[in-house]
Parts: sequence; C-alpha cells; structure tokens
Amino acid sequence: MLFVFDIDGTICEIGKLVAPELANELKRLSSSHKIAIASGKPFTYITGLCRQLELTSASVIGENGGAVSMDASFPPSGFRLAAVPSGHENDIEDIKAAYRKEFGSRIWIQLNHLNVTFYPVNPRDICSLHSFAPQFETDFIKAYYHSDCLDFTPSHINKGEGLKTLLKETGFATDNTWVFGDGENDLEMFRTAGNSVCIGGNTKLKEAASHCVEDIASLAPFLQRF
Repeated sequence: MLFVFDIDGTICEIGKLVAPELANELKRLSSSHKIAIASGKPFTYITGLCRQLELTSASVIGENGGAVSMDASFPPSGFRLAAVPSGHENDIEDIKAAYRKEFGSRIWIQLNHLNVTFYPVNPRDICSLHSFAPQFETDFIKAYYHSDCLDFTPSHINKGEGLKTLLKETGFATDNTWVFGDGENDLEMFRTAGNSVCIGGNTKLKEAASHCVEDIASLAPFLQRF
C-alpha cells in the first residue's frame, strides 16, 4: 500500500520534531509499504526531513503538489515539476513584488519553484499577511492561510494532482492509498485517495475523511493496525 503524510499538524507540531514513537512507526511502515511525504514546503526541505527520519526511499510531493519525486535521494529520482499555463508565468512574481513593497523586511520568502510562501519575521504580523492576501486570489491563484505562514499556489496545482502523478508513476491504485492531513491544502489529496485520515478538528477535512483521529499523538497507535 501507499501511505502519504502531510508534515505540520499531521506528523509533528509546527517547528517541532517528529515524536520518537511516530518516527519509529513510519520507519516500520516503510519496510513493507511505500511512504510519501506531501507538503507545501519545498522539495529540498522535505528530502532533508526524510533523510533525518531514515525514509530515503520515500516519495516526495512538495510545493502543494507542484514538485514530485519518486524518492528522497539527492539528486532525486524521477523528479517532476508541474507546468505553468501560458500567460501566467509572472503571476507569482507579481505577488512577491507586492508583498515586498507592503511588508519589506517584515517577511521572509520561502525558496520555491512554483508557488510562494510568506512567513512573518514577527509571528504577530501573520494576521496582516493574511488580510493583504484576498486581492490576489483569482481563478488561477489559490491562497492557503496557515497559522504560521501564507501560501499562494497556482490553482491547477494541489496535493491531489501531485498524488495523481505519484499514482501514475508507482502503479498504486487509489483503493490501496492512504493519505493523512490536517488542513485545507490536504483536501484535494483526500478527494483523490481511497482512504483518508483527518488529524485534528478541521471541519472541511473531517467531512471528506474516511477516518479521523483526535491529534498527532493518536496517529502512531492508528498506524499500528497496518
């Protein structure tokens, strides 16, 4: 089977380590099943996490589905980068420029290929970053509002599309695929997979999920059934 895990809010708290019990479960699971990590974070960040967890054979879905690789080695095997439709090549760069003008040194911009993630230098500024965002949402651009950052992603790029690419390359069926997440950017992945597990209380995700667990601490016991 294929098991796909989001990072923040799913296998660890924001800015925290993966708990040893869960790290051991992921490693155990990888010995007999295929593991993938799916996140809005860039490919290089995710591969580093996979190596730290001793999951170098894990596939990677980065940038909310825009970057996919078959393993977490470096350089990667079977790296795929989503195409940007003609006429929209500069949309993300225009958003970056607007945020730089508005916030200057108050923000840090994550280094991505296709989307853009803004972090406030002072966490108290996150509400300001969020309130500035709606003007940039269009049919082509989707914003994801997180407690610690803000993502802008081309709307044709999402974790569901990234998962479809991975399924095509690996040959796994949706019925043999389990996905785990906690936030709105996991929703399309939940709609794509045959089995989905919501971590925590996100209302939209719980409605789409086939299973729910209360929190991150509940995930390791859940995985013991496999």
